[in-house]
Amino acid sequence: MSRPTETRLGIDLGGTNTNLVLLSGSDNRLLDTRNAPTGDHSDPGSLLDRVAELARELLDEHGIRPAELRSAGIGAPGEVEPETGIFRSSPIFPTWRAVRIVDEFEARLGLRMILDNDANAAAWGEARIGAGRGFDPLLVLTLGTGIGGAVIVGGELLRGHLGSAGEVGHISIDPEGPHCWCGGRGCLGLVASTSALLARYRREAGLPEGEQVDGVRFARALSAGEPAARVSLDVMAKALARGIADAVCVLAPRRVVLTGGIVALGDALLIPIRNHRTERPYRPARWSRPRSGRTPAPLGPHSWTGRDSEERLHDQKKCVVYSKSDEERTRWAGTHRFRAPIRCRRFRDRYRFR
Repeated sequence: MSRPTETRLGIDLGGTNTNLVLLSGSDNRLLDTRNAPTGDHSDPGSLLDRVAELARELLDEHGIRPAELRSAGIGAPGEVEPETGIFRSSPIFPTWRAVRIVDEFEARLGLRMILDNDANAAAWGEARIGAGRGFDPLLVLTLGTGIGGAVIVGGELLRGHLGSAGEVGHISIDPEGPHCWCGGRGCLGLVASTSALLARYRREAGLPEGEQVDGVRFARALSAGEPAARVSLDVMAKALARGIADAVCVLAPRRVVLTGGIVALGDALLIPIRNHRTERPYRPARWSRPRSGRTPAPLGPHSWTGRDSEERLHDQKKCVVYSKSDEERTRWAGTHRFRAPIRCRRFRDRYRFR
């Protein structure tokens, strides 16, 4: 087998699963993927050892040395400093504090990587070669252990003053709801994340607290018509519809894309969201069916440099839940159309929810 001349490695480090992907060439041809449970992440060094070994095995299988990669990157869930390669903190990895992920991977693989927040990385991927290609502004939500969000405006990632733009997961759905680690109450991520969905299904079904419930088991229960599964999914869909509506009212994106393994449910997830959208004013919109295939997407360049690089890769499922064509935007917004790109301030300050 001939050796690829332009190969990119991407790693999606998640609270539940870790995904790796190899792409090749200017057309981003998929070479291979890897998926493994993240497992115990209390010790950063042990987890990074396992991820580095997965990357090494993937590269060895294709006869590729790390030095031959055109680029490599990693998306991590939490507060990160792309400029320094430091993972600051995250409720998903509560024991991680100021972990130098980029340096750690360089020591293990001899490979210098680029680090960004996983939702930012996913947004770049969708904007460049995924479901968001050709749509600007673009809002991307990642559904997993929590809910992340990112916004592309004028072809650039909107980071905001403290790097916190796009945090749709912390829109308050229920002001009297449970307390969130961010300091708020009833945040979208507490109600509509995949973890929240599975926890609610466990309660509704009366399952023992320690019994394992994953996405596969939930999908089977939903297919079997279990009332507990239907009720749990409806709660999630209603919360997502409200959260998306609030975000759309502020950002007016041309498309909203949901990513994460749970969107493989397809219309079972999309139709309830569509039904609940009538309760919130984010119409008119052109809705698309979910895409169930696994599609690799680049994790993207640093937004403030504007470099046309595809240095970070990601492997996620996706579904388009909101889309507005140019004609629909014109009819809906009259002359108030987004024409000028928003230039983002350089990411200087660390960000933490207080």
